[in-house]
Amino acid sequence: MKWMQMMKKNSGTILILFLVMVTIILSSFINSSGREQAAAGKKTKNAEQDNRNMEKAYRQDLREFLCAAGFSNSGITMTRTTHFFEWPDGTTDGTIVFNYTISIHHRKIRELGMDELENLLAEIAGIDLPIEGCTVSYKIL
Repeated sequence: MKWMQMMKKNSGTILILFLVMVTIILSSFINSSGREQAAAGKKTKNAEQDNRNMEKAYRQDLREFLCAAGFSNSGITMTRTTHFFEWPDGTTDGTIVFNYTISIHHRKIRELGMDELENLLAEIAGIDLPIEGCTVSYKIL
């Protein structure tokens, strides 16, 4: 009985303490989810930078190969398209797929015969783009 009387007397204080505790708990949840989002954003940014570095290294390797093959000063354009991987039923798991189109510009390459061009393209295709799961196609302009 005394307990209930004391609770009635201090109900305002108890309510304030309860609200403070709820605020502290909610702010800790919000803070932890914000950290997770920041970490995920940083991971995505790092992965993007890693991909850009690999693309740059690939273009340099391709340029060096073409120069060694007698096609110095070749123009190389790399176009990347991205989309989410889709399962046959149309669902996606969030995996991003990269498709690259490599355009190579050089007058001497355009003048090659079909067999020579096929051999050159086979050798170029042997230079791997180290990005996992990507597709690469080539255009000779």
